Amino acid sequence: MEKLKKLTQIDIKKLLNSDLSSLKKQKKATIDLKPRIPLINKKVISLDIGTQNIKVIVGKCSRNKIIIENAFMFKSSAINSNEDSLKNITVLPKEIETFLINNNIKVKSANCTGNSTTIINREIIVPYASEDELETLVKFELQHYLPINMDDYIVQFSILEKIVVDGMDKLRILGIIYPIKLVKNYMLLLQNAKLKPNALDVNYNSIKKLILHGDITNEENAQETIAVIDMGAESLEADIYTNHNLEFTRMIKSGGKQIDIKIAQSFNMSIISAETEKIQQCDLMNYEKSEISSLIREEVEEWMGEIGRIIQFFKNKKVGNDISKIFIHGGSSRLKGLEEYMEAKFNTPVKHIDNLNNVVFNKDVNSEEIDHYLNAIGAIIRV
Repeated sequence: MEKLKKLTQIDIKKLLNSDLSSLKKQKKATIDLKPRIPLINKKVISLDIGTQNIKVIVGKCSRNKIIIENAFMFKSSAINSNEDSLKNITVLPKEIETFLINNNIKVKSANCTGNSTTIINREIIVPYASEDELETLVKFELQHYLPINMDDYIVQFSILEKIVVDGMDKLRILGIIYPIKLVKNYMLLLQNAKLKPNALDVNYNSIKKLILHGDITNEENAQETIAVIDMGAESLEADIYTNHNLEFTRMIKSGGKQIDIKIAQSFNMSIISAETEKIQQCDLMNYEKSEISSLIREEVEEWMGEIGRIIQFFKNKKVGNDISKIFIHGGSSRLKGLEEYMEAKFNTPVKHIDNLNNVVFNKDVNSEEIDHYLNAIGAIIRV
Protein backbone atom coordinates (compact mmCIF):
# COMPACT_ATOMS: atom_id res chain seq x y z
CA MET A 1 0.00 0.00 0.00
CA GLU A 2 2.88 2.35 0.78
CA LYS A 3 4.26 1.92 -2.75
CA LEU A 4 0.87 2.61 -4.30
CA LYS A 5 0.59 5.74 -2.16
CA LYS A 6 3.93 6.94 -3.54
CA LEU A 7 2.73 6.27 -7.09
CA THR A 8 -0.23 8.58 -6.60
CA GLN A 9 2.21 11.37 -5.75
CA ILE A 10 3.96 11.03 -9.12
CA ASP A 11 2.64 13.18 -11.94
CA ILE A 12 1.76 10.38 -14.37
CA LYS A 13 0.65 12.75 -17.09
CA LYS A 14 3.96 14.60 -16.89
CA LEU A 15 5.76 11.29 -17.25
CA LEU A 16 3.97 10.65 -20.54
CA ASN A 17 3.48 14.18 -21.81
CA SER A 18 6.95 14.89 -23.23
CA ASP A 19 6.63 11.96 -25.61
CA LEU A 20 3.04 11.33 -26.56
CA SER A 21 2.26 14.89 -27.55
CA SER A 22 4.16 16.80 -30.20
CA LEU A 23 2.45 20.07 -29.28
CA LYS A 24 4.32 23.00 -27.73
CA LYS A 25 2.92 25.65 -25.40
CA GLN A 26 2.04 28.16 -28.09
CA LYS A 27 -0.70 30.60 -28.86
CA LYS A 28 -3.39 29.83 -31.39
CA ALA A 29 -1.83 31.98 -34.09
CA THR A 30 1.53 30.21 -33.88
CA ILE A 31 0.79 26.50 -33.57
CA ASP A 32 3.83 24.82 -35.17
CA LEU A 33 2.99 21.72 -37.19
CA LYS A 34 6.65 21.03 -38.03
CA PRO A 35 8.08 18.32 -35.76
CA ARG A 36 11.14 19.09 -33.68
CA ILE A 37 13.41 16.72 -31.81
CA PRO A 38 15.56 18.46 -29.18
CA LEU A 39 17.69 15.95 -27.29
CA ILE A 40 18.31 15.71 -23.56
CA ASN A 41 21.78 14.51 -22.56
CA LYS A 42 21.21 12.08 -19.69
CA LYS A 43 22.42 8.51 -19.31
CA VAL A 44 19.51 6.15 -18.70
CA ILE A 45 18.49 2.54 -18.71
CA SER A 46 15.87 1.94 -21.39
CA LEU A 47 13.71 -1.18 -21.19
CA ASP A 48 11.48 -2.59 -23.89
CA ILE A 49 9.00 -4.92 -22.15
CA GLY A 50 8.00 -7.55 -24.70
CA THR A 51 5.75 -10.59 -24.32
CA GLN A 52 8.73 -12.93 -24.50
CA ASN A 53 11.95 -10.95 -24.11
CA ILE A 54 13.05 -7.95 -22.08
CA LYS A 55 15.41 -5.74 -24.10
CA VAL A 56 17.73 -3.47 -22.13
CA ILE A 57 19.76 -0.53 -23.43
CA VAL A 58 22.06 1.77 -21.47
CA GLY A 59 22.82 5.01 -23.28
CA LYS A 60 22.36 8.73 -23.74
CA CYS A 61 21.92 11.44 -26.35
CA SER A 62 25.00 13.54 -27.08
CA ARG A 63 25.42 16.16 -29.84
CA ASN A 64 22.62 14.73 -31.97
CA LYS A 65 24.01 11.22 -31.59
CA ILE A 66 22.69 8.38 -29.48
CA ILE A 67 25.52 6.69 -27.60
CA ILE A 68 24.84 3.06 -26.65
CA GLU A 69 27.10 1.78 -23.86
CA ASN A 70 25.44 -1.57 -23.22
CA ALA A 71 22.74 -3.76 -24.74
CA PHE A 72 21.36 -7.15 -23.74
CA MET A 73 18.10 -9.05 -23.57
CA PHE A 74 16.72 -11.96 -21.60
CA LYS A 75 13.66 -14.17 -21.43
CA SER A 76 11.63 -13.69 -18.30
CA SER A 77 9.77 -16.47 -16.53
CA ALA A 78 7.12 -13.85 -15.62
CA ILE A 79 6.26 -12.73 -19.14
CA ASN A 80 3.23 -14.08 -20.97
CA SER A 81 0.70 -12.89 -23.53
CA ASN A 82 -1.88 -11.87 -20.94
CA GLU A 83 -2.55 -8.13 -20.96
CA ASP A 84 -2.40 -8.20 -17.16
CA SER A 85 1.04 -9.83 -17.07
CA LEU A 86 2.50 -6.65 -15.57
CA LYS A 87 0.54 -7.46 -12.41
CA ASN A 88 3.44 -9.79 -11.63
CA ILE A 89 5.50 -7.25 -9.69
CA THR A 90 7.68 -9.72 -7.80
CA VAL A 91 9.44 -12.08 -10.26
CA LEU A 92 10.10 -9.74 -13.21
CA PRO A 93 11.54 -6.82 -11.17
CA LYS A 94 13.90 -9.21 -9.39
CA GLU A 95 15.05 -10.64 -12.71
CA ILE A 96 15.66 -7.14 -14.11
CA GLU A 97 17.62 -6.19 -10.99
CA THR A 98 19.73 -9.36 -11.22
CA PHE A 99 20.58 -8.87 -14.91
CA LEU A 100 21.53 -5.24 -14.30
CA ILE A 101 23.86 -6.28 -11.47
CA ASN A 102 25.38 -9.10 -13.56
CA ASN A 103 26.08 -6.60 -16.37
CA ASN A 104 27.63 -4.16 -13.89
CA ILE A 105 25.07 -1.44 -14.64
CA LYS A 106 24.84 1.18 -11.91
CA VAL A 107 22.53 3.69 -13.63
CA LYS A 108 19.19 4.00 -11.83
CA SER A 109 17.18 6.40 -14.00
CA ALA A 110 14.96 4.27 -16.24
CA ASN A 111 12.82 4.81 -19.33
CA CYS A 112 10.34 2.12 -20.27
CA THR A 113 8.52 1.31 -23.50
CA GLY A 114 6.03 -1.34 -24.52
CA ASN A 115 2.69 -1.80 -26.18
CA SER A 116 -0.72 -3.18 -25.34
CA THR A 117 -4.07 -3.69 -26.99
CA THR A 118 -5.51 -1.66 -24.09
CA ILE A 119 -3.85 1.48 -25.52
CA ILE A 120 -6.36 3.11 -27.86
CA ASN A 121 -5.60 5.47 -30.75
CA ARG A 122 -8.15 7.31 -32.86
CA GLU A 123 -7.95 9.87 -35.65
CA ILE A 124 -10.38 12.77 -35.24
CA ILE A 125 -11.12 16.16 -36.81
CA VAL A 126 -11.53 19.18 -34.50
CA PRO A 127 -11.79 22.95 -35.02
CA TYR A 128 -8.52 24.88 -35.23
CA ALA A 129 -7.79 26.16 -31.72
CA SER A 130 -5.09 26.91 -29.16
CA GLU A 131 -3.51 23.99 -27.29
CA ASP A 132 -5.44 24.71 -24.08
CA GLU A 133 -8.70 24.63 -26.02
CA LEU A 134 -7.59 21.60 -28.05
CA GLU A 135 -7.19 19.42 -25.00
CA THR A 136 -10.84 19.92 -24.10
CA LEU A 137 -12.00 19.51 -27.70
CA VAL A 138 -10.02 16.31 -28.18
CA LYS A 139 -11.31 14.72 -24.98
CA PHE A 140 -14.89 15.65 -25.85
CA GLU A 141 -14.59 14.24 -29.36
CA LEU A 142 -12.94 11.02 -28.19
CA GLN A 143 -15.55 10.52 -25.48
CA HIS A 144 -18.23 10.87 -28.16
CA TYR A 145 -16.81 7.86 -30.04
CA LEU A 146 -15.53 5.67 -27.20
CA PRO A 147 -17.77 4.16 -24.49
CA ILE A 148 -15.15 4.44 -21.74
CA ASN A 149 -14.69 6.39 -18.53
CA MET A 150 -12.10 9.01 -19.52
CA ASP A 151 -11.09 9.39 -15.85
CA ASP A 152 -9.41 5.98 -16.16
CA TYR A 153 -7.21 7.12 -19.04
CA ILE A 154 -4.54 9.66 -19.89
CA VAL A 155 -5.31 11.41 -23.18
CA GLN A 156 -2.45 12.68 -25.35
CA PHE A 157 -2.60 13.84 -28.94
CA SER A 158 -0.52 15.02 -31.87
CA ILE A 159 -1.48 17.20 -34.82
CA LEU A 160 -1.27 15.39 -38.16
CA GLU A 161 -2.14 18.31 -40.42
CA LYS A 162 -4.16 21.48 -40.82
CA ILE A 163 -7.06 21.08 -43.24
CA VAL A 164 -10.03 23.10 -44.52
CA VAL A 165 -13.51 21.59 -44.22
CA ASP A 166 -16.49 23.54 -45.62
CA GLY A 167 -14.41 26.71 -45.60
CA MET A 168 -13.43 26.28 -41.93
CA ASP A 169 -9.92 25.66 -40.58
CA LYS A 170 -9.70 22.26 -38.90
CA LEU A 171 -6.99 20.07 -37.42
CA ARG A 172 -6.61 16.38 -38.13
CA ILE A 173 -5.44 14.87 -34.86
CA LEU A 174 -4.28 11.48 -33.66
CA GLY A 175 -5.51 10.91 -30.12
CA ILE A 176 -3.81 8.35 -27.86
CA ILE A 177 -5.72 7.05 -24.84
CA TYR A 178 -3.44 5.34 -22.31
CA PRO A 179 -4.88 3.41 -19.32
CA ILE A 180 -3.76 4.88 -15.99
CA LYS A 181 -3.79 1.34 -14.59
CA LEU A 182 -1.16 0.25 -17.12
CA VAL A 183 0.99 3.30 -16.35
CA LYS A 184 0.95 2.48 -12.64
CA ASN A 185 1.85 -1.14 -13.34
CA TYR A 186 4.90 -0.09 -15.37
CA MET A 187 5.99 2.40 -12.73
CA LEU A 188 5.58 -0.10 -9.92
CA LEU A 189 7.55 -2.62 -11.98
CA LEU A 190 10.48 -0.20 -12.27
CA GLN A 191 10.35 0.80 -8.63
CA ASN A 192 10.36 -2.83 -7.49
CA ALA A 193 13.43 -3.35 -9.67
CA LYS A 194 15.04 -0.57 -7.58
CA LEU A 195 15.02 1.85 -10.51
CA LYS A 196 13.83 5.44 -10.70
CA PRO A 197 11.01 5.85 -13.26
CA ASN A 198 12.06 8.64 -15.61
CA ALA A 199 9.75 8.34 -18.62
CA LEU A 200 7.19 6.02 -20.19
CA ASP A 201 6.77 5.48 -23.91
CA VAL A 202 4.82 3.38 -26.41
CA ASN A 203 6.67 1.53 -29.16
CA TYR A 204 5.22 3.38 -32.13
CA ASN A 205 6.22 6.68 -30.53
CA SER A 206 9.76 5.40 -29.90
CA ILE A 207 10.04 4.56 -33.61
CA LYS A 208 8.62 7.97 -34.53
CA LYS A 209 11.46 9.62 -32.61
CA LEU A 210 14.05 7.52 -34.45
CA ILE A 211 12.50 8.74 -37.71
CA LEU A 212 12.57 12.35 -36.48
CA HIS A 213 16.16 11.87 -35.35
CA GLY A 214 17.10 10.77 -38.87
CA ASP A 215 18.09 7.25 -37.88
CA ILE A 216 15.75 5.09 -39.95
CA THR A 217 15.19 7.24 -43.04
CA ASN A 218 17.43 9.61 -44.93
CA GLU A 219 16.62 13.32 -45.17
CA GLU A 220 15.86 13.11 -48.90
CA ASN A 221 12.93 10.71 -48.37
CA ALA A 222 11.72 12.14 -45.07
CA GLN A 223 8.52 13.44 -46.70
CA GLU A 224 7.49 10.03 -47.99
CA THR A 225 4.99 7.68 -46.41
CA ILE A 226 6.62 4.62 -44.91
CA ALA A 227 5.46 1.58 -42.97
CA VAL A 228 7.52 0.27 -40.05
CA ILE A 229 6.59 -3.25 -38.93
CA ASP A 230 7.74 -4.59 -35.58
CA MET A 231 7.71 -8.39 -35.81
CA GLY A 232 7.76 -9.84 -32.31
CA ALA A 233 7.10 -13.17 -30.65
CA GLU A 234 3.36 -12.76 -30.17
CA SER A 235 2.37 -9.69 -32.17
CA LEU A 236 3.09 -7.77 -35.35
CA GLU A 237 2.75 -4.00 -35.04
CA ALA A 238 2.29 -2.09 -38.29
CA ASP A 239 2.86 1.67 -38.03
CA ILE A 240 2.52 4.11 -40.94
CA TYR A 241 4.27 7.49 -40.89
CA THR A 242 4.04 10.48 -43.25
CA ASN A 243 6.34 13.49 -42.94
CA HIS A 244 7.53 12.21 -39.54
CA ASN A 245 3.97 11.92 -38.21
CA LEU A 246 2.36 8.68 -37.10
CA GLU A 247 -0.67 8.36 -39.38
CA PHE A 248 -1.93 4.92 -38.55
CA THR A 249 -1.12 1.98 -36.27
CA ARG A 250 -2.54 -1.51 -35.89
CA MET A 251 -1.51 -4.59 -33.93
CA ILE A 252 -1.86 -8.15 -35.24
CA LYS A 253 -2.05 -10.89 -32.61
CA SER A 254 0.38 -13.30 -34.22
CA GLY A 255 4.14 -13.69 -34.33
CA GLY A 256 7.16 -15.96 -34.25
CA LYS A 257 5.95 -17.91 -31.23
CA GLN A 258 2.90 -19.04 -33.19
CA ILE A 259 5.21 -20.64 -35.75
CA ASP A 260 7.15 -22.37 -32.95
CA ILE A 261 3.91 -23.80 -31.54
CA LYS A 262 2.77 -25.08 -34.95
CA ILE A 263 6.13 -26.78 -35.58
CA ALA A 264 6.16 -28.32 -32.09
CA GLN A 265 2.63 -29.69 -32.50
CA SER A 266 3.13 -30.94 -36.05
CA PHE A 267 6.48 -32.65 -35.47
CA ASN A 268 6.10 -33.68 -31.81
CA MET A 269 8.98 -31.67 -30.40
CA SER A 270 9.54 -29.09 -27.65
CA ILE A 271 8.99 -25.37 -28.21
CA ILE A 272 12.73 -24.76 -27.78
CA SER A 273 13.58 -27.39 -30.43
CA ALA A 274 10.87 -25.98 -32.70
CA GLU A 275 12.38 -22.50 -32.48
CA THR A 276 15.80 -23.91 -33.42
CA GLU A 277 14.33 -25.78 -36.39
CA LYS A 278 12.51 -22.64 -37.50
CA ILE A 279 15.75 -20.68 -37.62
CA GLN A 280 17.72 -23.46 -39.35
CA GLN A 281 15.17 -24.56 -41.95
CA CYS A 282 13.31 -21.37 -42.83
CA ASP A 283 13.71 -20.20 -46.43
CA LEU A 284 10.69 -18.26 -47.60
CA MET A 285 11.97 -18.09 -51.19
CA ASN A 286 12.62 -21.85 -51.32
CA TYR A 287 9.92 -23.12 -49.02
CA GLU A 288 9.45 -26.52 -50.69
CA LYS A 289 12.82 -27.81 -49.50
CA SER A 290 11.31 -29.23 -46.27
CA GLU A 291 7.99 -29.78 -44.49
CA ILE A 292 8.97 -27.35 -41.75
CA SER A 293 9.92 -24.68 -44.28
CA SER A 294 6.53 -25.11 -45.98
CA LEU A 295 4.74 -24.79 -42.64
CA ILE A 296 6.62 -21.57 -41.88
CA ARG A 297 5.66 -20.18 -45.28
CA GLU A 298 1.96 -20.94 -44.61
CA GLU A 299 2.07 -19.01 -41.33
CA VAL A 300 3.93 -16.07 -42.89
CA GLU A 301 1.36 -15.94 -45.69
CA GLU A 302 -1.29 -15.38 -43.03
CA TRP A 303 0.80 -12.52 -41.62
CA MET A 304 1.03 -10.97 -45.05
CA GLY A 305 -2.72 -11.23 -45.51
CA GLU A 306 -3.27 -9.25 -42.29
CA ILE A 307 -0.59 -6.68 -43.16
CA GLY A 308 -2.02 -6.35 -46.66
CA ARG A 309 -5.47 -5.56 -45.25
CA ILE A 310 -3.96 -2.88 -42.99
CA ILE A 311 -2.12 -1.27 -45.91
CA GLN A 312 -5.22 -1.37 -48.10
CA PHE A 313 -7.35 0.17 -45.35
CA PHE A 314 -4.83 3.03 -45.08
CA LYS A 315 -4.84 3.55 -48.85
CA ASN A 316 -8.63 3.64 -48.93
CA LYS A 317 -8.75 6.43 -46.33
CA LYS A 318 -7.60 9.09 -48.78
CA VAL A 319 -6.59 9.40 -52.43
CA GLY A 320 -2.81 9.46 -52.70
CA ASN A 321 -2.16 7.33 -49.63
CA ASP A 322 0.65 5.24 -51.06
CA ILE A 323 3.47 3.62 -49.10
CA SER A 324 6.90 4.14 -50.66
CA LYS A 325 8.92 1.79 -48.46
CA ILE A 326 8.44 -0.84 -45.75
CA PHE A 327 10.92 -1.23 -42.88
CA ILE A 328 10.92 -4.37 -40.73
CA HIS A 329 12.53 -5.11 -37.37
CA GLY A 330 12.19 -7.40 -34.36
CA GLY A 331 13.11 -11.04 -33.80
CA SER A 332 10.66 -12.49 -36.34
CA SER A 333 11.89 -10.11 -39.05
CA ARG A 334 15.03 -12.27 -39.27
CA LEU A 335 13.29 -15.15 -41.04
CA LYS A 336 15.38 -16.03 -44.09
CA GLY A 337 14.02 -14.58 -47.32
CA LEU A 338 11.43 -12.36 -45.61
CA GLU A 339 12.55 -9.10 -47.29
CA GLU A 340 12.40 -10.59 -50.79
CA TYR A 341 9.12 -12.33 -50.08
CA MET A 342 7.46 -9.15 -48.82
CA GLU A 343 8.77 -7.08 -51.74
CA ALA A 344 7.21 -9.53 -54.19
CA LYS A 345 3.97 -9.65 -52.16
CA PHE A 346 3.43 -5.88 -51.86
CA ASN A 347 5.40 -4.63 -54.88
CA THR A 348 7.13 -2.19 -52.51
CA PRO A 349 10.80 -1.93 -51.43
CA VAL A 350 11.35 -3.68 -48.08
CA LYS A 351 14.36 -3.11 -45.82
CA HIS A 352 15.34 -5.03 -42.72
CA ILE A 353 16.69 -2.40 -40.28
CA ASP A 354 20.25 -3.47 -39.56
CA ASN A 355 21.81 -0.07 -38.89
CA LEU A 356 20.85 3.38 -37.61
CA ASN A 357 22.34 6.55 -39.06
CA ASN A 358 23.05 8.49 -35.87
CA VAL A 359 23.64 5.76 -33.29
CA VAL A 360 27.13 5.05 -31.96
CA PHE A 361 27.84 1.74 -30.22
CA ASN A 362 30.44 1.03 -27.59
CA LYS A 363 33.01 -1.44 -28.94
CA ASP A 364 31.69 -4.14 -26.59
CA VAL A 365 28.11 -3.88 -27.91
CA ASN A 366 27.03 -6.25 -30.69
CA SER A 367 25.60 -3.78 -33.21
CA GLU A 368 24.55 -6.64 -35.52
CA GLU A 369 21.55 -7.26 -33.25
CA ILE A 370 20.33 -3.66 -33.47
CA ASP A 371 16.93 -4.70 -34.85
CA HIS A 372 16.05 -6.25 -31.49
CA TYR A 373 16.57 -2.95 -29.67
CA LEU A 374 14.93 -0.27 -31.83
CA ASN A 375 12.07 0.45 -29.42
CA ALA A 376 14.42 0.73 -26.43
CA ILE A 377 16.84 2.97 -28.37
CA GLY A 378 14.02 5.29 -29.44
CA ALA A 379 12.80 5.53 -25.83
CA ILE A 380 16.15 7.07 -24.85
CA ILE A 381 15.28 10.17 -26.87
CA ARG A 382 13.44 12.72 -24.74
CA VAL A 383 11.75 15.86 -26.07
